[in-house]
Amino acid sequence: MTQQSVKRPWTEAQLSEARALAGRWLRRTVNFDTASQDAVGGWALAIGDRNPLWLDAGYARRSPFGCLIAPPCWLYAVDFTDVAPKLSGLHAIYAGADWTFLRPVRLNDEIAVRARLLGVEEKQGRFAGPMLLQTGEVLYCNQRDEVVARAVSRVFRTSREEAVRRAKYASITRHRYAAEELRHVPHHRQRRPH
Repeated sequence: MTQQSVKRPWTEAQLSEARALAGRWLRRTVNFDTASQDAVGGWALAIGDRNPLWLDAGYARRSPFGCLIAPPCWLYAVDFTDVAPKLSGLHAIYAGADWTFLRPVRLNDEIAVRARLLGVEEKQGRFAGPMLLQTGEVLYCNQRDEVVARAVSRVFRTSREEAVRRAKYASITRHRYAAEELRHVPHHRQRRPH
């Protein structure tokens, strides 16, 4: 069976239903909505980013911002940018996002999100044959309704069954480390900021 002869794993009705949502604002579930010192500092420490702009209030006060700010990637804690409505039964593969940061998220800013589907395109790939690419937009706004960032994301929708049938990763085997190899793996201790 050639790539071109693989049956599309969605119906025209499913595709039309998904495309009908393009441009409409969708409901979102917000994980964090306030850039509190605990939320921002906890995120920064968890990802290993010790920049004093998000951790040291005294340093941040003397900066051009005048207060603590959130690392730009903290917005992933508010909403992780995937916009892939409808098409139940199809596997969703997050393919990344392009970010535009417009203003800093300041300490105690309240962040809300608006998300919409921008479009759905049919694609062909080696991994699972026919697939759909859903492109979406997420706007992150502060309590003054100012857009602080915009993310345009891509999500591929594929057939799980076809991906398994093609067995692209079937030849990959798990490496088993010998005790001698493990002795040479460096162990790092997490340091707290000063």
